[in-house]
Amino acid sequence: MPARSAGCLTCRRRKVRCDLERPACSKCVRRGVVCEGYERAVGTVEWVDQSEFTAQRAGIQYLRTHTFQETDSTIGDSVILFKDRTSPPTSPATSARTLSPRTLSSPAANRAQFYETFIDVYNPKNVSSRSQGFDYMRMVVLLAPSSPVLTDSLDALSLVQVGSLREDQRLLQESTVQLGKALRRARLAIVSSEMNDDGILAAVSVLALCEFYNHIQGAASSWFQHLAGFDQILLARGPQAVSTKLSMLMLYNSRHAGLSRSLIRRKADPFATPEWQAVLRRVPLGPAVYWMSLALQIPGLLERHDNLDLQSVDSAETASELLADCERLDEEIRRWYEGFLMGLRMQNLSPYMELPIEDFDAFCSLVQDRTLQTGFVFLDQKFAFMHSQYWCCIYYLRSTLASLRQRMRSAHNTPVHKALRHDAADDGLLDLVFNLCKCLPAFAEPVTGAHGHIAMFLPLGVAETYFQAKSMIEWINFVADVSASVFNRGLNRPSIRQSDRAVTPVESPRDIETYEYTG
Repeated sequence: MPARSAGCLTCRRRKVRCDLERPACSKCVRRGVVCEGYERAVGTVEWVDQSEFTAQRAGIQYLRTHTFQETDSTIGDSVILFKDRTSPPTSPATSARTLSPRTLSSPAANRAQFYETFIDVYNPKNVSSRSQGFDYMRMVVLLAPSSPVLTDSLDALSLVQVGSLREDQRLLQESTVQLGKALRRARLAIVSSEMNDDGILAAVSVLALCEFYNHIQGAASSWFQHLAGFDQILLARGPQAVSTKLSMLMLYNSRHAGLSRSLIRRKADPFATPEWQAVLRRVPLGPAVYWMSLALQIPGLLERHDNLDLQSVDSAETASELLADCERLDEEIRRWYEGFLMGLRMQNLSPYMELPIEDFDAFCSLVQDRTLQTGFVFLDQKFAFMHSQYWCCIYYLRSTLASLRQRMRSAHNTPVHKALRHDAADDGLLDLVFNLCKCLPAFAEPVTGAHGHIAMFLPLGVAETYFQAKSMIEWINFVADVSASVFNRGLNRPSIRQSDRAVTPVESPRDIETYEYTG
């Protein structure tokens, strides 16, 4: 019996000789028809690409004109995530469902549909898609067809997210394969001086999100390493290279994660310089941008505090300067927040309300510990995220102020009138931590999407550190219960494995040392 043809399915159906070109045979491309790809082994998971024309028409246009309406953050049974060429034909009972726009059999539309499912699960539902930069991920997806490294990175992230939701080991295993491909492509792109490509930056930001999923977490690099890689690439490009809307949104969104990293490391943020602040202020996102410019100054003050040597000759003057800078920034942030609240009051709005914990159904169904009696419900996810970040930053700043004052009181060569100044910076830390705990129920609600779970990372870390330092056993157990119960469906707090090396600009792509992606 003659061997079965290895040609594409379209040529085999037409009974013509196929030239076996990848990803689409040239005969199909010349005729302007869809190349349906090549038969795969049973059980494998592979993306089957088409010609660029078909991908643009069936994939990108689909993303621009359709939105899924999932209400439970799960994937409906009718969504065909992968086209398995060896699966049996669709039965008449399901043919109507299969022909719906959500289940197009085109591989490009299938991939676009898969990405849209990922976006639907990731983005919060209680905020405008164009508010606070939440349309950023959709713009990244639209860029993917022109960037192989971004495509591989999105494949890895969407596979691990959907595989975790469906508990599908086949998808989870494939996510690891795609991660390896993405890491290798990223390394090659960097050493070949392709850093000015927005696709590289977008790919690294996507790879950082992968670190929040158990199956991928720590497989190659830590969350800190991904963020350090992103920062070094952006610094190597320079402020002048941030000119497109996508690059500005990537800068702004990266600073949320970068700020968390800088606060945890207690090291100055490399983007707190006047040159980068000027670029950041061009991002058209209103008050949130000014808040970010203030917040980025805090890690530098933490580093100065940690490096302060009160036994040196000029320690009194140095400590007094640091104290003045901390108090100045604390006052500036306070004025900004008062102005922010005043703007809301003029619209008869309040950013949040305090409700009994029983009103948060999702949180109560997951967390059995009832140590927390109330929680905050916010206007939407952007207000929840901004307030949690605000309280985290104020906690770091005021705890450092309290520590600095205590150290100055103990130093014999410090002026007494400087050291004994005492205000709310020494008090109120517990209230800030409780405010962070009251954010957690809102983040656990399904309407916040995967973004809500990821937004818990820093507040949980701050609360855990404070409660452990104060030996508050009841609250330590509460934080542990939240971490174990809320982070489900494959999500977890990321590894913060790190190096103490500072993130600095580089002269050549080959000088990027912290971005050690080998796959």
